Amino acid sequence: MLLFARRLIPLALLPLILSTTLSSQQLNPAEDHPFLGLKTEPKSAGDPKSGLVVTYIYPASAAKEIGFQPGDEIRTLNDLLIFDQGTFINELRKENVNAKIRLVISRGGQEVKLQGRIGSYQKTMSAYQEILRKEMAGKPLPPLPGAVWWNPQTKGWDEKPNEAGSLQGRLSVVFSFDDCASCKKKKLERISQMKSVLDSAGDKVPVGFAGFFYGFNQTEEKNLKATTDLLTASPPVIPIAVAYYPADKPPRDSQEKQFLIENHGVAILDTKGNIKYLQILGEPEQEFWQVYQKGLEELRGAKEKPSSP
Repeated sequence: MLLFARRLIPLALLPLILSTTLSSQQLNPAEDHPFLGLKTEPKSAGDPKSGLVVTYIYPASAAKEIGFQPGDEIRTLNDLLIFDQGTFINELRKENVNAKIRLVISRGGQEVKLQGRIGSYQKTMSAYQEILRKEMAGKPLPPLPGAVWWNPQTKGWDEKPNEAGSLQGRLSVVFSFDDCASCKKKKLERISQMKSVLDSAGDKVPVGFAGFFYGFNQTEEKNLKATTDLLTASPPVIPIAVAYYPADKPPRDSQEKQFLIENHGVAILDTKGNIKYLQILGEPEQEFWQVYQKGLEELRGAKEKPSSP
C-alpha cells in the first residue's frame, strides 16, 4: 500500500506544476498580434540597415497568401521605406490583425507590388504546430547543428557530442528556451520542478530531461554569457546546453530542420527517441501533462509486467 501511495505522488503533483489553464488549445487574445508569417535577414551580413531579405515563409500564413517567396527583398510597407527588421516589425505591429497592407518588393531584379491582409500570430502558429505534429509524430528530433553542455562542477561549458544520446531508453522532455521571463518561469523553472518532483517520489521509472538555450539574433559568445549568468545564479537540476549554428548564421533551411530550438518548443520523446508530443505555441499545459502522464503509466506497466519464463 505504501508503494502504491508513493507512485501516486508524481501523478498528483505534476499537473499542479505544469497546468495554468484547462487546455493548451485555448488562445489568449491578449497574447495575439499581427503576424505576416515570414522570417528575414539583412541583405548584407553584419549590416542590419542594408535591406531586408525573406528567408522563410510559414505554411498557412498571410505571407504565403499574399505571395511572398524566399529571396524577396522588402522595399516598402504601406509606402514606408524598409531598411531593417526593427522598422518592419514596428510598422506591422501598428496595424490590426486582418488589416490591409501594401508592399513593394524586389524579386529577381524586378519591382513587384503585393497586397493583402495581415494574419494572426496565434492562428498562424497553431496551424504550423498542427502541420509539424502530423509530419513529425513517431520520428526523431533532428540533431542540433551544434551544442555545448553546462558543467556544474567547473561552471563552464563542455563539448559532449553524444550527450543527447543519453536520453535513449527514457521517457524524455526536451525543450528550448531563452532568457526572457516567460521562458525562464514557464519552461525552465516548471520543467525543473517536474524533474525534482519525480526524483523525490523515488520512482525508478526511466525518465530524462534536457534544455537547450537559444537566443535569437545573438552570437554564440553572447548566448554562452547569458546562459552562464543564468545557470550560475540558479544552478540547474537538469542537463542544459547552448545550441548554436556554426559562424552564428542559421542556413536558409534551418527553420524546417530546427523547429524545436527556433520556436522555443517543447517535446516529449518515447524510449526510442521518437516524438510523442510537440508544442511550439504557448507553454506546457494540460495537453502536455496528459501525454506525459500516459507515458509514465505505460512505462510503469511495462516495468511491472512479469517477464516470460
